[in-house]
Amino acid sequence: MSDSKEKYILAVDLGTSGSKTALATMFGEIIDFEFQKVPLHLLPNGGAEQDPDDWWNAIMSTAKTLLSKGLVPPEDIVAISCSSQWSGTVAVDRDGNHLMNAIIWMDSRGADCIDSVRKGILNFEGYDILKLIAWLRKTGGAPGPSGKDPISHILFIKKEYPEIFEKTYKFLEPKDYINPVISG
Repeated sequence: MSDSKEKYILAVDLGTSGSKTALATMFGEIIDFEFQKVPLHLLPNGGAEQDPDDWWNAIMSTAKTLLSKGLVPPEDIVAISCSSQWSGTVAVDRDGNHLMNAIIWMDSRGADCIDSVRKGILNFEGYDILKLIAWLRKTGGAPGPSGKDPISHILFIKKEYPEIFEKTYKFLEPKDYINPVISG
């Protein structure tokens, strides 16, 4: 016997501007949504950070507001989907707690740090040819010179915040930081 009752998805999109949380049918029809801004901290020399606690608070607030409207029975929500901004870096300890603000995709402070893993004796388009081949073989790509990618962020943390770097168990993308919290 099949259950003909409609099922729903709670969809979360954590963007740079904030959390957008929607309630959708299994066929993608949006029933309603909520949005809450998340502070963006712009710092000298190209810094751009966000507090992961602000992310979580915005997600919880938008989800609670949406569910409190009583549009669908909570027991009929069968999935949670989470997408987020990318190319950000969240340093976490062994318990999954963030150790500092997340360095987000807009942050270019790691540009000078990336030169050590990019430049060398035989340069092609700003990359040492041997280092470029190694990067391509291992990862399928290479860090960009802008300093706006996670490799640059990690090297920046290592240089400017060595105590944080030493305490870090893993560096996570924003979605990889948020998803275990949502699914746990």
